[in-house]
Amino acid sequence: MKTRQLLFILIAGFSSAAAYGQGQLNQVNIEQAGNNLSIDIQQGGEPAFGNENFAEDNLASIWQQGSDNTVNIMQGYSGGATAIENAIILIQTGEANEASVTQGNGGGTAIGNTTILTQVGAGHTASLDLASYGSLSRNNHSEVFQGGYGNYTILSQGSGGGTGERNEAFLTQEGSNNTAWLLQGVYSGTSVATDNTALLTQQGDDHYAEINQGTWNGTATFSQATILQQGRQNFAEILQGSEGAVSFHNEALIIQDGSGHEARILQAGSNHTAIIMQQGSRNFAGVVQE
Repeated sequence: MKTRQLLFILIAGFSSAAAYGQGQLNQVNIEQAGNNLSIDIQQGGEPAFGNENFAEDNLASIWQQGSDNTVNIMQGYSGGATAIENAIILIQTGEANEASVTQGNGGGTAIGNTTILTQVGAGHTASLDLASYGSLSRNNHSEVFQGGYGNYTILSQGSGGGTGERNEAFLTQEGSNNTAWLLQGVYSGTSVATDNTALLTQQGDDHYAEINQGTWNGTATFSQATILQQGRQNFAEILQGSEGAVSFHNEALIIQDGSGHEARILQAGSNHTAIIMQQGSRNFAGVVQE
């Protein structure tokens, strides 16, 4: 019979917290307030450390307040690891905080995982990596929200020689000078992006948004990518199956409202749909299908 293990940590002003869980039905809740703090959570890790290299039905809930703080969460990583039906809820407020989430990497599998990451303030960095480097990413749901200015997010599902199937990625940034990269099934001739959904929304000025599905010699099929931007001087680009990749039946949509925007869509293969809608002045739009 499986039992759920619960670990709750409340910290104010200390430098670090660490939590390690093996296998299944683990729950970690950590709250931190202060500056230069760090959190490290590992659920289902490297066999070399005596852990089971799988993570199933685990929950990690993190809240940090302050500046220059770091969170690192790994579920089912390294050595053909498996991450199934795990959930992560991560909230950071303040300035210059960093969040890193890894699920089922290193030749492993990530299936049915949910990640919800929120950062509010300035100069934050968020990195989500699901089933990369020869791994399988399927039916995962990832949400990232960043509010403020100068924030950066990179979200990867099934890239670096991995496979991304039926994944959902939703990324929202509000403020100014924010950067967002969303990658599904990119890099290497063995990367595959199939039936994925990607939605990237930015409100404000001077943002950069890019969605890649099956690019850099990967494969993209039956995937949907959408970028919505409102404000001034924003850049949006969607790449599907470009640069020597095989690609078909993908849909790309960019909608921009405001002035000084630039929108680009590049699709390689056949039976694609590309739509760019712009409202305002001094905007540029370009579509290439090859």
